[in-house]
Amino acid sequence: MTTLTLKSYQQAALSALRAFARSAQLKGAALAFGEAAGRPYNADPFGQVPCICLRIPTGGGKTLMAAHAVNVLAREWRATDAPVVVWLVPSDTIRSQTLKALQTAGHPYREALEASYGSGVRVCVLEDLANIAPPDWGKRAVVVVATIQSFRIDALDKRNVYSFSESFERHFRACDEHRLRVLHGLPDALVTADEAKNDKTGVLTGFINQPRWSLANWLAHVYEAKFSTAAHELADRLINSMGFEALDVASMVVQQSSLPLFDLFNVSNEPLAPMNIALVATNFIAARVSDELRQAAGVEVTHIAGEQNLVVTGHINLEMEALLVAQVAQHNALAAAQAAPASRGERFAPVPTLGYRSTPQGQLWPLEREAVLEAVELDLLSVDAIALPGFQVVEQSNTFEIYLKDAKINLRAADASQIAFDYGSTTITAQDLVRWLDQSLFQKLPDLTQGQRSSYFAAVVGHLMHERGVPLVTLAKARFKLAQDIKARVGDLKDKAAKAQFRQLVLEGEWTIEPDWTRPLLFETNRYPVPAGSRYAGRYQFNKHFYPVLADLKDGGEEFVCAQLLDNHAKVKHWVRNRVTEPCGFALATSRGRFFPDFVAEPRDGRVAVVEYKGAHLLNEPYEIEKRQIGELWASKSGGKCVFGQIARDKNGVGVAGQLDALLA
Repeated sequence: MTTLTLKSYQQAALSALRAFARSAQLKGAALAFGEAAGRPYNADPFGQVPCICLRIPTGGGKTLMAAHAVNVLAREWRATDAPVVVWLVPSDTIRSQTLKALQTAGHPYREALEASYGSGVRVCVLEDLANIAPPDWGKRAVVVVATIQSFRIDALDKRNVYSFSESFERHFRACDEHRLRVLHGLPDALVTADEAKNDKTGVLTGFINQPRWSLANWLAHVYEAKFSTAAHELADRLINSMGFEALDVASMVVQQSSLPLFDLFNVSNEPLAPMNIALVATNFIAARVSDELRQAAGVEVTHIAGEQNLVVTGHINLEMEALLVAQVAQHNALAAAQAAPASRGERFAPVPTLGYRSTPQGQLWPLEREAVLEAVELDLLSVDAIALPGFQVVEQSNTFEIYLKDAKINLRAADASQIAFDYGSTTITAQDLVRWLDQSLFQKLPDLTQGQRSSYFAAVVGHLMHERGVPLVTLAKARFKLAQDIKARVGDLKDKAAKAQFRQLVLEGEWTIEPDWTRPLLFETNRYPVPAGSRYAGRYQFNKHFYPVLADLKDGGEEFVCAQLLDNHAKVKHWVRNRVTEPCGFALATSRGRFFPDFVAEPRDGRVAVVEYKGAHLLNEPYEIEKRQIGELWASKSGGKCVFGQIARDKNGVGVAGQLDALLA
């Protein structure tokens, strides 16, 4: 099998899941979801069980992502390195395919699990659970693949999955009453449900109300021959009944004959029949036409290729617009594509990047934070470095932990996943903990050698044990929190050192800084990728934006006003809403990494103008001052070919328009 690298959208989705899980652990699911999604959390039907949906297009590799999500949720939500996962599928056929993939060495699904848990990860079906040896529980990750039908029985006493079985007796042999109470609190299973939409009976809901997590896999397939009619009805259900956004539904509802049934490997699904595509003009496809719409002025109903079409020649009122919004957006997008400067064959002036010379006659190198950090030597064994001021562990009788929920401090009994490595054994040594920290953090601290990591981790553990009096068994229980704080502490040390070094080498002139015209950023035609969910969708039409679409611009905001003024400015030839990714966006190095200014414009005189818009309350923050300084340095070294302006709503009584006039003068 070929190792699959996660695509950028898959990595972004997993990062969002990781951030939500971490936030939900501290603040609760409702507050975490509201902060991440910007809308209220729907607790039904899962009650207190955190549950979210990752929306991935059909064919987007959801099964592979689910395999990667196991470690994300296990670490960030359950704080365990030996999770128990229940992997639910809709049929025996898919169960066999999934089981084989997860058990086959070299398969991408298996590789995703082994990357986190090694080759010892156990994958089995429900019937084979008893074959897992007692010592493996809590030591190895266990993935149980089952069908939803295993739980689809009304009489609970007939669900074999919950029935008594003597084969499990060996797991509880010689356990006293105290031990049984501990086992009762063992970690709940993570649940991933493949094709969760197929659960029609609500059994999945009932099952998930027991464990702590669900990862739903939503697909919207349309099988009917009349695609537009079926898709319209399905979209109504998704939008009105389930709360999906209209633009998201447009990307989720697909015609089944054009895409694979599943994202399994080596599965072919050729289109069943050619699809009829209506010409884009003033013909709008409508699945249903109300009498009011038929009687509207300037509207004629026709039939093309078996589909109802509306030919609109008059004014499109709000009711008509609500029905035709998808077609109107497509029509306007095509019109904008024809009018954009890039589509007309125009060229955008090269935008020079920033370079440095360590000696006046030395080679010009790209200025990056990494170059600054190369000149920094971190003293990881200093008293300041090994101290973790934010790391606090309070323990009573070895059985409770303090945590945050809904931004409040709470107390609860420690669950079994926080018990020491071998469930309460006192044989753990400091070296064991150091080795575990190194295994957990070596990928997250790539700048440190193995020797540096081991020495630093040993120093931190020793400081906590001997200087602050934290018992080793307590550190072992709180090892995930300890790892997070160590990673954050190293990051803080690097940021502090980088800030001082950046000022000395770059801003204070120890290095020779100048624009690099040999490696400029080029705004090329057809290289402006913007996800559908982040595109500007307002009514105002920008005429000078270099590309047909705009990225990350909200209609009516302060940045929108700045964009309007740029678009209407007599001295601006064309401009770009800068992307925040390379190589499609322009960036300048800072002590923290890179910053991507909001706008890049080409005035009619051939210069390049970079505009960064900031709220007035942010202008005096240290990092904003540093960004302004590096931008002005970039412009001052260009020989008058570049200008940089940090624009605010009001600066000393001068508005946005006046500041742009002064910048472009």
